[in-house]
Amino acid sequence: MKRLVLLCIVLLLSSNVNAAERISGEVSGVLQRGEYVIDGTLYVPEGETLRITPGTQLYFEQFSGITVFGILHCDGEAENTILLTSINEKPAREESTSPEPFDWNGIEITTQAEFVSIAYTKIRHSTFGINIRSDATKIVIENAAFFNNGYTSIAREDKMVAVQPGVPIVTSWNVDNTKGGTTNHYNDIPKGSNRKNNRTVFYRVGSATLGAGGVALFTVASMYRSTYGDYYQNTTHSARAAYYKDKYAKSRSAQITGAVCAALAVLGFGVTFTF
Repeated sequence: MKRLVLLCIVLLLSSNVNAAERISGEVSGVLQRGEYVIDGTLYVPEGETLRITPGTQLYFEQFSGITVFGILHCDGEAENTILLTSINEKPAREESTSPEPFDWNGIEITTQAEFVSIAYTKIRHSTFGINIRSDATKIVIENAAFFNNGYTSIAREDKMVAVQPGVPIVTSWNVDNTKGGTTNHYNDIPKGSNRKNNRTVFYRVGSATLGAGGVALFTVASMYRSTYGDYYQNTTHSARAAYYKDKYAKSRSAQITGAVCAALAVLGFGVTFTF
C-alpha cells in the first residue's frame, strides 16, 4: 500500500513539473519565472507595465503573440535567459510537430507603447520577431537572439532591420546612450539580409519554373517533330507532304526554343549562387 501511495505521489509531482500555465488576454505586473503556454494574444495595456522574470519560457500557439500598448520589460540574464518560441518546441509535448517559421505572431509594439526593453532573450519560429509600429517608441534591445523567424526578425515602420540568425544583437532607438547605454547599430536598414534572401529565392524559383517549362516544351516538340517527320517521309500526296513539312519545321523551332529556355534556366539558377 505504501508503495502504491509513493508511486501516486511521484506521478503527481511529475505531472506538475511538466504542466505549464495557460494564459492570454490583458496582463501586467510581474510574470514569475516558469513555463507558460500562450493560447491567445497577450495585451500589455496602455499605462501599465509587464515584467517577464529571467528564466521564463513562453510557448506560443498558432496566431498568438504579445501586443504592447504600455511598457514591456522582457529582461533575462546572461546565465538565465528568457525564451519566446513556438508551442511545437515545448519538451514532452504529445504532438511531434517540428517548430517552423510563422508558428506564432511575434511581439507587436504599437504606436501607443511607451517603452520596451528586451535583453538576453531568445525569440524563435515567429512570423516577425519584433514589429515596431512607430519610430518614436523608446526601444532597448540588448543581447537578444533571433532564429528561424518567418518574415523578419525585427521590423521598424515596415522596414526590415538586418539581424544575423542566432547572433545576439545590441541596439536601441530614442534612448540616451551618453551614459554607457546601448548603441544604435542597426537603425532602419531597409534592404537587409532577409530581402536579399527573398530575392534569391524568387530568382531560383523563376529559373526552376523556366527550366521545367523549357524541358516540357522540348520533350513535346521532339515527339511532334518525330511524328511529322515520319508522316512527311511516308506520304505521296503533295498537299499533305507540304502540310507535314510545315508542321515538322514548326516542331523543330519549338524544340530549339525549349532547349534554349532550359539552358537559360540552368544559367540563371547558377548565377543566384553569386548573389
